[in-house]
Amino acid sequence: MEEEDFVFSIDENLSSVQFNVVNTTSSAITLDLFNLATLSNVPTSPIYIYPPNSVQSTFGSANTQFSAIASNGFLYTDDASTNILVYDTNNNNVLITTISLFGLIVGTGYITYNPINNRIYVSDIASPKIIIIDCSLNTYYSTISISATAITSTFNFINNLLYLTSASSIIVVDTLIDSEIATIPIASDYIAYNSTNNLIYTSDLSSNNISIIDCNTNTFVGIIALNNPIFLQYCPSNNFLYIANNGGIEIAIINCSNNLLVNTLTIPLGIGTLTYSVYDNVENNIYWGTTLGYNLVISCTNNLITYNFFLGASVITTGVYNALQNSVYFSLPFLNLIYQVTTIGVTTTPYYISSSSNYNLFLQSLEYEPIKVDYIRVIANQTQLANNLAIYKIDSSGKSNQVPNFPILGVNAWQDQGNISLIKFKDLIFDGRTYISQYVINANQTLILELFYSQFDLRNFKNILDAIMPIKVPLKAFFDDYTEL
Repeated sequence: MEEEDFVFSIDENLSSVQFNVVNTTSSAITLDLFNLATLSNVPTSPIYIYPPNSVQSTFGSANTQFSAIASNGFLYTDDASTNILVYDTNNNNVLITTISLFGLIVGTGYITYNPINNRIYVSDIASPKIIIIDCSLNTYYSTISISATAITSTFNFINNLLYLTSASSIIVVDTLIDSEIATIPIASDYIAYNSTNNLIYTSDLSSNNISIIDCNTNTFVGIIALNNPIFLQYCPSNNFLYIANNGGIEIAIINCSNNLLVNTLTIPLGIGTLTYSVYDNVENNIYWGTTLGYNLVISCTNNLITYNFFLGASVITTGVYNALQNSVYFSLPFLNLIYQVTTIGVTTTPYYISSSSNYNLFLQSLEYEPIKVDYIRVIANQTQLANNLAIYKIDSSGKSNQVPNFPILGVNAWQDQGNISLIKFKDLIFDGRTYISQYVINANQTLILELFYSQFDLRNFKNILDAIMPIKVPLKAFFDDYTEL
């Protein structure tokens, strides 16, 4: 294959078919594709045990109000007293340990995870201090005294700083030395960190506006005028800020590039007012809880409320997203439970292949109606495109061998067009015995394969012979041609 192979227009006379290969698991799987020998009625649609946005499990035994999740999938929650409870979400959310804070906290407050040092920071709602837990050992680490009793907090991973709100100021803690280094005189309530612009946005208790803080200088740089804003959620995919505005009956959407209002979404009647939200970076959705136990799904792609569902008869106080389990976890303290909601669903099969053409029927037809594939377009994310694609053929003895004229294909820099790779082939016949072998589909990946092909006319035997048994050429000419691949 040469670089100029990629610069061409696909012959409009070719037929095409698209197959969507979906890995429904959190682990990579390996598949043979278009191989008749492995045909076993592949599912063409997902069969759900738990559909997307449904409750997968409930657990917990303490009056949990705040939570955070570590990079290893451990969920840390409070018990509204003097303990931190640790659940293993990799093992059916089983409680693995209770970390005693030895009476240091009389009323557990906000919990924030620091992925840089693998510690959680727990504020005390009754006194000006922060308790630090070492997530590597699941033990108490130390206590930090701060200048005011904190309300909420967020972590700035660019500067390794923890920002906490209070009734008198925003408190800045350097987590490298675990010490308060600055205060910003803004009475604030809820807070969000903008990693794109390295800014802090906070709901200002005194002005009923959103205050903006520059994290490089830890200084106030501006406001966004709203009406009684409360909870905030930043979306890095579009650099937008979503705000529970007007006391939580609407969502104000702010473009953080210019800090201007883009749109306002009114929440449905009868589900309460907005409380805490969680961002799902895989599906690019925000899950927003309410005072009456409902959850709204907001698409950051379309800036629309796409779905709402009921969890339980309790205010939703806090939540956290777990990418390892493709789930959001919400605390419903009046029910004394934590709810795990699956964001993509749990299926009975590890994968399925969907398209307008049934994959199973298409594959069966190859045995008596083979096709000559000119191009394969692969559409997926960058990580998936880096996986090698190998063409194999089952020979007359039944053994599977890599076809010499088809190299193992990866995506070179010149092939890269965003999330698309277009691969050109020479004399590739798909007949159920020549196939894509042992192709790795990454965890939770949707892979789109588009085949551009010409169909053999079985009434014209000569066409098939020409494709399968090309005209013989002198040995030198064959090797000259082979070196061009």
